[in-house]
Amino acid sequence: MNSTIIIGLLIPFLGTMLGSGFVFLMKQDMPVRLQKALLGFASGVMVAASVWSLLIPAIAAEDREIGGLGIHLVRQLMDEIRYERVEGKNILTLVKKVSC
Repeated sequence: MNSTIIIGLLIPFLGTMLGSGFVFLMKQDMPVRLQKALLGFASGVMVAASVWSLLIPAIAAEDREIGGLGIHLVRQLMDEIRYERVEGKNILTLVKKVSC
């Protein structure tokens, strides 16, 4: 795995863990103001991670034609896809083989 990807995953993970971990571990001894600040920091890290991983790529893909990605994703993830119409109803069967 690329080191940039690992660093990109670790930064929000560690920030969230630090902010919420202090609140969880020191709940009884921590001043309320510090508790709120740390929880706010953890939430801010998660919002930032959402922006970087969801919104920015969505904006970059804005020029692309609409449609087709969901079908492509399902075809890539599933081992077998069956569609049939029985008694006026659509039946979609998705099969994913997993090893135990």
